[in-house]
Amino acid sequence: MIRMQKARPGMTEMAVRLGRHRSTIYRELGRNRFRDPDASRDSRRHMSGYYPIAPQNFAHAHRRRLAELARHEKLLAYIVDLSRAGWSLQ
Repeated sequence: MIRMQKARPGMTEMAVRLGRHRSTIYRELGRNRFRDPDASRDSRRHMSGYYPIAPQNFAHAHRRRLAELARHEKLLAYIVDLSRAGWSLQ
């Protein structure tokens, strides 16, 4: 996706090439956009954008949390009970 974004096709064209709906592509790019709040206005323009490492790090952290639940049966049971009681898992 990063190569396509640099080539500057539209969201619809990217979606067709990847076999996804264009709203999925739009959400992915927006959710994982990097913006440095500490950078100056000029350097922020050069540093901001989509970097695939952001979603990769998120997925890695998610897998680590799931692995931790698998190791701790009591914690897993507690979370399942909360979920059944209507609590949000976020």
